[in-house]
Amino acid sequence: MSKFDIDKQTLTDLNIFEDYGLNKSVYSLFNFTSTIKGNDKLMEMFRTPSTDIECINERQELIKYISNYSADFYLDRTDMDFVESYLMQNSKVKSYSIVSALIKSVNYFFYPNQAYYLKEKGITGIIFLLKKVSGIFNLLNDEIKPKLVEKIEDVIVVLSKQSLIKEIIDRNDKKISLFELERLDFIFNKQEFKTIRSFLDLVYLFDAYFSVVKACRKYNLNLPKISSEKTASVYKRCFSSVFSESSCQRFRIWNGKKYLFPHRE
Repeated sequence: MSKFDIDKQTLTDLNIFEDYGLNKSVYSLFNFTSTIKGNDKLMEMFRTPSTDIECINERQELIKYISNYSADFYLDRTDMDFVESYLMQNSKVKSYSIVSALIKSVNYFFYPNQAYYLKEKGITGIIFLLKKVSGIFNLLNDEIKPKLVEKIEDVIVVLSKQSLIKEIIDRNDKKISLFELERLDFIFNKQEFKTIRSFLDLVYLFDAYFSVVKACRKYNLNLPKISSEKTASVYKRCFSSVFSESSCQRFRIWNGKKYLFPHRE
């Protein structure tokens, strides 16, 4: 993917990120992310914007697609911290048995401890994410799906091959039994650890893109119109009612270059 070469001074001059003495930045207008890592994903997109027409079109199609979801996409940062802490803990599960699950469940029932609480919060957080994301995509059009949506759904399909995960996602009851918790711990921390990590990374990226959707809704923004030419690509209507007066500007990206220039016709 081709990216702009942007130095620190240029970022400051364009007020992309907040600087000392400035109340607003371009980035702050679009940052409605729910998660810390979603914020990182969005910031990375602003730091290294793409000049690839195909990539830009894919991003626009994704934003259009998820904007059809009328509700909000909100994830509690504390809950996500529990999920990350749970997956980062050093003690990895080596095996699972009904006997060990019974022993651990009984011990926790009589002697609650921080490690088991972290496990419980982390696992319930992952299940909540699987249910929430699956529910969102079930409400959206299935005919044409952006690549990011396809990737997330593919990961959910892989995880759903685990009968317990599929059963819990499909049922209305939110409660997870202590035996189920031990079984899920083995699945998440052993069998499907890499799959879970991949799922979370995709969810953080989805959070970043949904942040753009929220900004478009709040400020009544339009996606830029893009046309391809032999020598350049022209971007129109980059700004809307964010400012006191709406402005319509064109920007030209010369093919083979990684610089952005104001363009007048």
